[in-house]
Amino acid sequence: MFAVVISEKGGAERREVFEGSEVTVGRVRGNDLVLSKGNVSKRHARLTQKDGRFVVVDQNSTNGTYVNRQRIVQATIVREGDRIYIGDFILRIEDAGGSPHATSDDVPRAEPEAAEPPNWAGPSPEELKSPQVPPAPRVPAPMSRVPRRGAEASEPDVPRIAKTEATPRQDNSPIESVRVLVERVTDKVERRTLDRDIADNVARRIERVMLEELARLRDEKGISALLTDEQMVVAARSELVGLGPLEALIRNPNATQLTANGTKSVSIVQGDRLSYAQLPFSSVDSLERVLARLCRMSEASHDGRETFMTGRLPGGIIWKAVRQRAAPEGIVLVVRRRANVESSLEELVRDRVISKAMATFLAQCVTARVNVLVVGSRQSHVARVSSALAEAAVDRQLLVIEEHFQLAANATAAVRLDASTAPFDPARLVDFARSLPETNLVVESLAGRTLAAVMEIIVHGFNGVVGGVNSSTIEQALSRLATNLASLTPGVSVDTARQSIVSGFDLALEVGASPDGRERVRRIVDIASSADGTPQLHEVFTYATDRGGPDGSFVAAQGEPRLLDELRARGVQIDNTPFQRTGNS
Repeated sequence: MFAVVISEKGGAERREVFEGSEVTVGRVRGNDLVLSKGNVSKRHARLTQKDGRFVVVDQNSTNGTYVNRQRIVQATIVREGDRIYIGDFILRIEDAGGSPHATSDDVPRAEPEAAEPPNWAGPSPEELKSPQVPPAPRVPAPMSRVPRRGAEASEPDVPRIAKTEATPRQDNSPIESVRVLVERVTDKVERRTLDRDIADNVARRIERVMLEELARLRDEKGISALLTDEQMVVAARSELVGLGPLEALIRNPNATQLTANGTKSVSIVQGDRLSYAQLPFSSVDSLERVLARLCRMSEASHDGRETFMTGRLPGGIIWKAVRQRAAPEGIVLVVRRRANVESSLEELVRDRVISKAMATFLAQCVTARVNVLVVGSRQSHVARVSSALAEAAVDRQLLVIEEHFQLAANATAAVRLDASTAPFDPARLVDFARSLPETNLVVESLAGRTLAAVMEIIVHGFNGVVGGVNSSTIEQALSRLATNLASLTPGVSVDTARQSIVSGFDLALEVGASPDGRERVRRIVDIASSADGTPQLHEVFTYATDRGGPDGSFVAAQGEPRLLDELRARGVQIDNTPFQRTGNS
């Protein structure tokens, strides 16, 4: 017989006495010691007594088990003064008579700390970087009972003195109420049922169980006063048989991104507005269950050990997840809906993003398959202008590499490649683009390996590239592209990479907000290189705020840009009227 002293952050200390040689610790009924908190796994740890010593074993819990602030990766002996940290709880083992249990000193163990700091809330980020790297967490096993190691299957359980179910508190928070309801239902339903695709009749059976448990919780006054029964049912049902808070994104066509930061919060992006869901995921188990469903829906691999995961759902929805040591707060899950971008040069003229003369010039450039950079600090603005340029190539096949937006959504002759999926290999662009010599290539974001692949295409003579760059100015974009390309190309300096980019692109557009706050193409520049390789930017069009009234105006350069001669050499009919005089365009 021995005792376990349990103290909880913000709560009173209690002492529970057990008989037998083993005590299981977890969050749900069925454990000998139940610790009802979301940061405790269902089957978290095991305390065993052997040869007069006590040993703690972590059972592949999500948040780990710690002895004296050190995360354990194997069976660890505990002795006098040792503290076992499980979630928000601190455990000490004592003899049933009240004296702390001591072990012999000849067995290695974690050293006790000198003093316990007040209000400890779990290991710090520095402690999580301990060289004791834990095994990868796994999806919790089905809830069926299995015989303990070294025991026969028919052996009766050892009687337990302290085996009580936590009673919901009257001051339960909304998320705590949902968690208790979900856990009660999972205790009544086989785990493997929830881990499979759920048929309608099974979903109805689960809902009946949920309504019965909700009624019991109501009788026990375990429901938050801030939630109605309907809200409880909707939240619990979505975690048990659906996608939890993620369903808000799927149902809402205006929502473009949802981010679940473990069980702490769920944020939703609609347009330029960020908001937070009233109820995040109620537990790590619910988040794991939804992640497994996303994997099945996306036909993505999932064995509970992956650190980075990604997949696609119908309707242009992409999800990515980071877990294990890369996400100390738990699973970080991002779900994003790819927005369709429909635009044209005529529409940009109507919205005064560009002038009519600029539209004519840009259409001629696209027809001549000029390589164009579209630079902007906001991806949505870059995507809109890039789409307008792509749709201006009415007689061309389009090869579109996209990630967050569906560019040129109205283009019927567009071959689309998804840069957000894990198997995507930008290097394959080289061979693919070479097989389509009359194709215009539109790239949502020139970065990383995609930039290197596109530059290789250009070096081999491919024209007609429209590439987006996330930067505030053209000068900054050229600098970043050069640094990026040099880092990806062994033996190539930044100066050499810059010369390659300057010689590869003919034109650059700078998109951003003008002083009146409206989106505009602020500059169009002709890119050239001096004798020493220094980039030379010649203004073709600019937006001037000191001319044309309070709203400013678009102004053409004095004299013909260098690019016009090249366009004529390619057989393009050029309208040089805007450049024959100085003034508004």
